[in-house]
Amino acid sequence: MTNGKSGIYLGITTTEKETGIAFVSEEKILFELIEETDAHHNETIFTFLDNAFKSLNLSPGELQGIGVVIGPGMFTSLRVGLACAKGLAVVNNIPIKGFNTLDALVFSLPDSVLNEQRTIIPVIDVRRNEVYYRIYQGLEPVSEITVSEPDQLAQKIIKDAVVFGSGITSYLDLIKTNTEVNFTTHNLKYPKPSAVAYHAAGSIAKNDRSDIESLVPIYVR
Repeated sequence: MTNGKSGIYLGITTTEKETGIAFVSEEKILFELIEETDAHHNETIFTFLDNAFKSLNLSPGELQGIGVVIGPGMFTSLRVGLACAKGLAVVNNIPIKGFNTLDALVFSLPDSVLNEQRTIIPVIDVRRNEVYYRIYQGLEPVSEITVSEPDQLAQKIIKDAVVFGSGITSYLDLIKTNTEVNFTTHNLKYPKPSAVAYHAAGSIAKNDRSDIESLVPIYVR
């Protein structure tokens, strides 16, 4: 590492309509950008990265590691994000860590929410009137990953649960109509790339990293 920039990690998230990148070092976010770019992930992510590297006066070879969300999500967007991450990792011999979208959504929540020890349910809109979700207590999953219609999810929500993600943005009214339980929503729609970068740093420091060759996107169907 040069120029005193040791310990810098990159986080990438392209699960649905969003393109997001972040560079973090220890407890500081050096750069973070996330925008809804629809189907233009391929054009956008490389522009974002190029601008960020120039802004930080940083070269890819100086990265200590890369975190990337590998799905579930949209077919093309996941492929773009993962291909970008793997390309940087292979060329520069950088360790990489892949994360499930639902896990990444949960650890992207503020500590103030996670510390309440409430039931947490991240929900992804997978189109065709279906959602993909999992139930957590804090950071720990307590159910299987499930694909269902929104009204079926409504029956699984317990009192005071925190329910969030793109699936809630799309189907909140329908879910409320099909449950009498009071629950809380959060405005987090997509995983935060800074959270992905921080968790990659923690995992890689423990030698918990992904095998680049076997790392592939997770699709619902």
